[in-house]
Amino acid sequence: MMIENTAHYDITSDLGAAEYAKLVPDGGHTVKMKDGKEYTVALFHQLRCLEILRNAYVDGAGVTPLTEHCMNYLRQSILCLADTRLESVRAAGGEHIVDFSADYTCRDWTAVYEAAETLQNPEDAGEEATDGHD
Repeated sequence: MMIENTAHYDITSDLGAAEYAKLVPDGGHTVKMKDGKEYTVALFHQLRCLEILRNAYVDGAGVTPLTEHCMNYLRQSILCLADTRLESVRAAGGEHIVDFSADYTCRDWTAVYEAAETLQNPEDAGEEATDGHD
């Protein structure tokens, strides 16, 4: 995958708001396992927090307990995953704009969405709805 600036996910447009909202599956960021317990999927929790921060920024809502939670959660998630890849810098001074010309190997997030949709409606999936550890 190439990381690049995009016309999508504009922070202030209605289209951008809709694109951020669609980052989380229609059923929300939680899944229900066969044992009946409900969990949040970290990927979707992180994306939901990104949307919450975007909305607070656009609406001028300022700091709330929810935005504080999201900032701390995203900070801790980034530190936990600790991506140590070296990124080429375009400029020696100023804002140090990063050059994203290298390929990045990413996890297949489409598989996470597919599994979440199955686990959000386990009765529709029959016996196939598992936690992946059976």
